[in-house]
Amino acid sequence: MDYTAILKRAWHVTWHQRSLWFFGILLALFGGARGGGGGGGNGGQATQIFDYRLNGSDISGLHFAPNAALILMIVGVALLFILVLVIVSIIVNYLSQGALIGMVDEVERTERTTISSGFRTGWERFLRLFAIALVIGIPTAVVALITLGLAISPLILIVPAIAMHSPILAVIGVIMAIGLFLLWLLGIFVLSAVLSLLKEFMYRRCVLEREGVFPSIGEGYRMVRRNLRDAGLAWLLLFGLGIAFGVVMIVVVLAGIAFFAAPGLLGWALSRSLLGALCAASPFFLIFVGAMIFIQALWLIFHSAFWTLVYREIAAREQTPAPVA
Repeated sequence: MDYTAILKRAWHVTWHQRSLWFFGILLALFGGARGGGGGGGNGGQATQIFDYRLNGSDISGLHFAPNAALILMIVGVALLFILVLVIVSIIVNYLSQGALIGMVDEVERTERTTISSGFRTGWERFLRLFAIALVIGIPTAVVALITLGLAISPLILIVPAIAMHSPILAVIGVIMAIGLFLLWLLGIFVLSAVLSLLKEFMYRRCVLEREGVFPSIGEGYRMVRRNLRDAGLAWLLLFGLGIAFGVVMIVVVLAGIAFFAAPGLLGWALSRSLLGALCAASPFFLIFVGAMIFIQALWLIFHSAFWTLVYREIAAREQTPAPVA
């Protein structure tokens, strides 16, 4: 398998097929981001508007009587909002994944694709993709929790150690728990790596071959097993690129902080107010956030395109009849 050619083609598709950017941005947006800041100041008349302080009369003038019905309503609305957000997140996530898989395959077949085509493919397949993730994820989570409990079980030695006034027994329990926990972390990493590789093929069996949940899982597993060397090398290659991408992103984040912090500091120096600093930094901060979302979207598109191209090459090779001796 020519991995260099696949990498070049995946990047070419990522950069030139801009209809893919829509779904890549959707995936990147649901990664989440938070920001915060603080400050204070004194000085001229303009800043006095934001310099009000509470005193005792303000506190005593507040009359808030907790109402059980109101509290229940607020909690209910908050839970409903979270539920809606989770449902929307699931739909957008798996719809976008299915859309990217189908669109890259369409590009390889017809040299073009559209957002509407991606929506059709993603909408038809997102429930099955989500079901595959559940079938794989729930048993994995159960196994991870059970083995974690076993790994930290030596900590129970602390109880008899206290009763027997034996610090040596407690130390032995802690050392055993740390060692087993490190082994557990290694095992979880290996398991996650294997499952991430398998799911790439299972998802593509589901989208490209239009198979059901369990046929996709079974055929995806067998496809990886038959082509373990090529699939494993592809995973290692993309894993290395992912590490390199992470390092680059750290540098970009540090540069971005300077990009919007410098105007903020300048605004603070000129106005001596938090409002002035925020007004100066906000446009640059929004540009930085937009750039980060776009870069992450390109990586997600490239990641999906790479695996779709790997899958197509392996599938085509398996369908080619063996030469007659």
